[in-house]
Amino acid sequence: MVVDLSPISKLKGLQYINLDGVHASDFRPLLDLPEITPDYPISSGRSLSFKRAAACADAKIEAASQVSSEEARIQALVAHLRTLPPWPEPLPQDIPPRPADPDAISPPEQDPDLKLVWGENGFDFFAAQAGRDPIVDAALEELRQLLETLLRKGNAHDDLYARARKALTLLDTDLPDALKLHIQYQALMRLHAGADARQEKFDDETVAALASLRDVVPGITLTNPDVLTLIGRQEADRTATPFGVDPARERAVLDRMADKDAPFAPAVRDAAVAAADPDRADRLTSLRRILSRNGMIAMLKLGARAAVAGVIGTGSWQGLTWAVSNADTLTSLALSLGDDIYWWARTMLDRIRALLEVRAAGP
Repeated sequence: MVVDLSPISKLKGLQYINLDGVHASDFRPLLDLPEITPDYPISSGRSLSFKRAAACADAKIEAASQVSSEEARIQALVAHLRTLPPWPEPLPQDIPPRPADPDAISPPEQDPDLKLVWGENGFDFFAAQAGRDPIVDAALEELRQLLETLLRKGNAHDDLYARARKALTLLDTDLPDALKLHIQYQALMRLHAGADARQEKFDDETVAALASLRDVVPGITLTNPDVLTLIGRQEADRTATPFGVDPARERAVLDRMADKDAPFAPAVRDAAVAAADPDRADRLTSLRRILSRNGMIAMLKLGARAAVAGVIGTGSWQGLTWAVSNADTLTSLALSLGDDIYWWARTMLDRIRALLEVRAAGP
């Protein structure tokens, strides 16, 4: 069931697009396809059909779907889509009525299964340290050896090298963070699962080392109850139908969180990249809903605290300017979570803007 068109906006060379009957209610991602813009050569023989699509609830899209000429149909659709706010900004008809007192709305709470806390590198995962005993210590040493093998083999595979390096870095502490380590383990298992489809194949030693991680890592990370809780949540979300409140809006937030200048720690940015992958359906992508939601809530609550205090720290300045720069993306996700959360987000962003304006004006 197709409900999200944002992934196809990254494809090129599409000539024939059949969206008849799809459940996607927002066609604006199509504007990123050069093949449906008016400037694209008519002689290309392009085709776009979208009868009975959910987006046809919009009368102008419904009217365009009935146009018999391929070119006229495409031009009518594009002309209408260009009158709408840019994706992923909420459509005007989707914005709920303003409540009498938005300030009275109770702020939402982060999902406790993947809570983010503010630290020296921006928002990071709440620490979930692995337990230590002789058995775990032996497993950690075995894990280090496996990761060093993968690091060596990664000289021919950039993605493998990066994952092995990040996992090894987590072992350079007395008490490794079990949550971060398990997420890196899941990323390495993703590489193992996709080994057969790779253009540059892994050799037998690499495949064996990846497979051996299954015998080692769970014995380390599953000593922490927070990891067990997260895995249960991942599996529940992964098998839910449909999964996610609004995949396109969740991915849009994660894409912004993954930016190198975003106020999130490297582990969070890395998880955001993995969770936003539209071509995967595994435990890493099941982080999409809770990570995007927690990122939005954590950032806006940071702004709320700064607004109450009337002071912006050096680190939080970066976070608040990021929130304002990505206001449309954040409010778009908030809208998919309910009217109250939408208006709470709007109110927080207004406060952040006001605070930044005062700061910019100087003493």
